[in-house]
Amino acid sequence: PYTNKVITLWYRPPELLLGEERYGPTIDIWSCGCIFGELFTRRPLFQGQREEEQLEMISRLCGSPTPAVWPDVIHLPLFATLKQKKTYRRKLREEYQ
Repeated sequence: PYTNKVITLWYRPPELLLGEERYGPTIDIWSCGCIFGELFTRRPLFQGQREEEQLEMISRLCGSPTPAVWPDVIHLPLFATLKQKKTYRRKLREEYQ
């Protein structure tokens, strides 16, 4: 297992925010996507101050992490304790078309 605090909060992927400790290069792909989004919009996509807030911001744009869209999310350590304000649907295309 690795630590899940390896990436600056604004670029940290949802699986790390949900406590994943076994990961690979895919976490870097998420971070690169955030940087590309920042280059496109000229501002960071997700500017959370705490991990919970960061996950909420990601969910508002990318949709909430639910078993329906991400079956393995139920195996992440913090998924059972996840308390989001609401369940969000993905609206990435609507925001940046």
